[in-house]
Amino acid sequence: MNKILLILIFIFTVLSSFPQNLPNIKLQTLKGNQISLPDLQNANKPIVLDFWATWCKPCIIELNTVNENWEDWKDELDFIFVAVSVDDSRTMPRVAPFVNGRDWQMQI
Repeated sequence: MNKILLILIFIFTVLSSFPQNLPNIKLQTLKGNQISLPDLQNANKPIVLDFWATWCKPCIIELNTVNENWEDWKDELDFIFVAVSVDDSRTMPRVAPFVNGRDWQMQI
């Protein structure tokens, strides 16, 4: 766990030292709200975009690990984490039930 935390801190430090502009993409939350990536950037916090799919086993393991550590990380590191599903039209209807069944605390 400490290795993961150190790696995240290193990544945040490196990425935050380079000004980056995010593309103007709007994402939809599970509740149907819109999130604009440039609006997230205006929060002046590091942003982690995690791309995943319901059929991707390593993705699910990763998100389960993030969720297990979410409470500690969000207070310690003060960053924005957005998990973006890349499911296609066939599997998209499974995303909300899949996430709700896991009780993930981060933004999906």
